[in-house]
Amino acid sequence: MALMIMSGASAGSVFGYVLDGRHILEFMLEHVNPPSRMRIEQTLTVFDERFDAGRMEIKQTICYETPGSFRSEIKTENRHRLYLVAGDETLTIVDGKIVSQTSEDLSHYKDLFCFRRRKALADHLRYLGVNVSMSSYGRWKEKIAYVIGAHYPDESSPQLWIEKSSFMPMRWIYQPDNAAAGLDKIEFHYENWQQSGNSWYPRVIEVFKGEGLIRRIDVNAINLYPVFSDDFFNIDHLKAVYAAPVPEGEQPGSENDIDQQIEEFRKIFEP
Repeated sequence: MALMIMSGASAGSVFGYVLDGRHILEFMLEHVNPPSRMRIEQTLTVFDERFDAGRMEIKQTICYETPGSFRSEIKTENRHRLYLVAGDETLTIVDGKIVSQTSEDLSHYKDLFCFRRRKALADHLRYLGVNVSMSSYGRWKEKIAYVIGAHYPDESSPQLWIEKSSFMPMRWIYQPDNAAAGLDKIEFHYENWQQSGNSWYPRVIEVFKGEGLIRRIDVNAINLYPVFSDDFFNIDHLKAVYAAPVPEGEQPGSENDIDQQIEEFRKIFEP
């Protein structure tokens, strides 16, 4: 019964002293042990009623390089989409055209794997609105967890849930910056953790917006410590490459057609 009513100080009275959020992050990093470089092949399932089956599966390759670099690439029969994060900069390229230089809310599942040091991760989460010095105990899916950034059961603020027994992340509640505009919070659920080498990574990541499941990521293969070219995460390099004119003979259709196709693509992948 005590579990059902615990919040803030009452949680501490049930379980005893609650670790500071920054210390929990340090234990989490020790257990997960994210590698400095990683390439992952995964299947992204997009749930959307605009598809005949209500969903669409897409092959996706993502790459990490700590600290703070992330690259996602999707190639379909008709589309090529590249999303890159390097520190504070981001870049989205669709079919050879730069379409955005702003961060994508749905990509924040990556945040927990882009940093190997506690301070860097804590600073990044703090930038995203998480009060990393606040912590409490909570209960979710019949498991006891550390809640960083809120006093359980308050879920109104950005917060990270770490399973108490394993120190593995369970749940990351992210609130877009312009929440005042009525945007729904986004939740990332991490499941089926498996070990690769000395590191751990979830084989399933589910993404919820509001109360609905909108994405599911199923990991197919993980390559630890791949070799990346010097400009692989270089946003300035990509800006220069994709600002160059398309060679004659490779010119696409009219600009209006391209813009319409890109906008349709963005609506699907960035709801």
